[in-house]
Amino acid sequence: FLVHKKYIRTFFSLLWMEIEGMSHGFKITLYVKGKGLRLQLKKIKSSLCIYLKLGYSHKIFLNLPKNCWAKIFKRRRTITLYALNYILLRNLVLKIRSFYPLGLYKIRGFFVQNEEIKIIEGKSRLGSGFGYHG
Repeated sequence: FLVHKKYIRTFFSLLWMEIEGMSHGFKITLYVKGKGLRLQLKKIKSSLCIYLKLGYSHKIFLNLPKNCWAKIFKRRRTITLYALNYILLRNLVLKIRSFYPLGLYKIRGFFVQNEEIKIIEGKSRLGSGFGYHG
């Protein structure tokens, strides 16, 4: 029975990632930028939760999975997440970012430390030549 090279490479890549996670662990730092956006850690029924204050009318609580730790600092605008499993950690970061995606016109929302951000320039009323004659 013949196994394709891609599957073997994927298997050993995942195996190496598990070994590295068990020995060192993984860390992702997530920043939140914007007026009124804050993070808090709360303990609810013996489980640790991240309380996201994002300016919505409802409260957002996100339970931390097992084998995952969090630390909040810099005036409650930076969260560092630690985990032994990289896939679990990455899914948690994507879930947090889905609550308030990064705005493209103004940098407002969640972003990761070394992420490239492209700002879209909005339309200018004065530069169009229509409607305003000063």
